[in-house]
Amino acid sequence: MPRREHALSIDAGAGMKPLARHSRSSSDAGLGRLDEAAASTPGSGEPAWDHGRVGLQAPLWRAIAVFRFASLAYAAVLLVTLRGDYSRLPLAWVVLAGMTAWTVFTTRAYAEPARRTNALLTADLAVTAAALLCTAVVQYPRSTYGGVMPVTATWMAGPVLAWAVAADLRAGTVAALVLGGCDVALRHHSVADLFRGHR
Repeated sequence: MPRREHALSIDAGAGMKPLARHSRSSSDAGLGRLDEAAASTPGSGEPAWDHGRVGLQAPLWRAIAVFRFASLAYAAVLLVTLRGDYSRLPLAWVVLAGMTAWTVFTTRAYAEPARRTNALLTADLAVTAAALLCTAVVQYPRSTYGGVMPVTATWMAGPVLAWAVAADLRAGTVAALVLGGCDVALRHHSVADLFRGHR
C-alpha cells in the first residue's frame, strides 16, 4: 500500500508538469501578441501612439468646425445690423455664401487625417485672406478705415487655429501674421499710425 500511494503521487506530479508548461507557454504567447499589438497597428507598420496622437486631435478639429460655423452666424448678424456700412450689400452676402461653402468643404476635409496636407492648409489661408480683403470692395471706405468689423468678422481666425493644431504654435503664429498683415493693408494703416492708435 505505501508503495502504491507513492507511485500514484509520482504519477500525479508527472501529469501536472506538462499542464503547467502548457499554461505558461500559452500565457507567454498571449503577452507576446499584446506587445506586438501595442507596438504597431496591423497592416500599417506605424507605432500605435501615432494613431493615438491623431485621435487626440479629433476634438480640436471638431471645435474648430464649431467655431467657424458660429463665426458665420455672427458675420451674418453683422451684415444685417451694420448694413448701412456696406456699399455693396448683395455682394457682401455673396462673399458670405462663399465663406459658408468653404467652411463646409474644410470641415469635411479636416475630418480626415490623410487630407490635412500643406496644400489644404495653404489654400485655407489664401481663401480666408481673399475673403478678408473683399471687405474693401463691399464696405464704404469710411467704415473700413473707421474700424468696422470686416465682412469675415471672427471667421478669419479659422486658418490660424487649423495651422496651430495641424503643425504647432509657430505655424499658427505665421498664419496670424499673414492675416494680420492683410487687415493692416485693408485699413491703410502705417506702422506709425498703429502705434499712435490713429484710424
